[in-house]
Amino acid sequence: MPTAQPPALGRDDIHVWFFPQWRAGARSAASQTVRSRLAAYLDADVADIHIDYDARGKAHVRGDLLQFNVSHSGDALALAVSHSLPLGIDLEHQRRPRRALELAQRFFAPHEAEALARLPESRLQTAFLQLWTCKEALVKADGGGISAGLHRAVFDLDGNVEITGPRDRSWQVVPFVPDAGFLGAVAWRGEPRPVIYLLGTMVR
Repeated sequence: MPTAQPPALGRDDIHVWFFPQWRAGARSAASQTVRSRLAAYLDADVADIHIDYDARGKAHVRGDLLQFNVSHSGDALALAVSHSLPLGIDLEHQRRPRRALELAQRFFAPHEAEALARLPESRLQTAFLQLWTCKEALVKADGGGISAGLHRAVFDLDGNVEITGPRDRSWQVVPFVPDAGFLGAVAWRGEPRPVIYLLGTMVR
């Protein structure tokens, strides 16, 4: 049977769901929870929602009936949904191992890593994760992931090392804080769109 209907998804809308009690699986995009949510948008049975993966591992609803992307970290999952706009989403738990500068020097543009290195320890981890989530969301929206190269997603930073936006202004990247201890970002190419944040529950 179709699951309960989510809020209406406008043609230009992006819905971002946060599931705070996620049990990690190898294929989160094809999980019962995600397929149930997608089925509800399409007023379809979960059994009729099939998830395929492209050559770079990005998940798609068979037939491209909806566009979506997922990310999980810790015990939580984030899901972004739109009608036809390819999306990327990233979610990170702030208890991530403290290797911020090492990772920044490996994956970030030189000016980004240098800016982070100037920060006091009290700000470093959060600033690093804010930039990481924005970068990963952008490369996922572009069809890749970390393996595609986070250095390709370059961001401008102000004097306080706050993100002012992607250097390539054809992209939109919207950071969000879904819950205490988590940081996230959703990205797409094109004009600004309304982003609606929603709280989900797991389907077992």
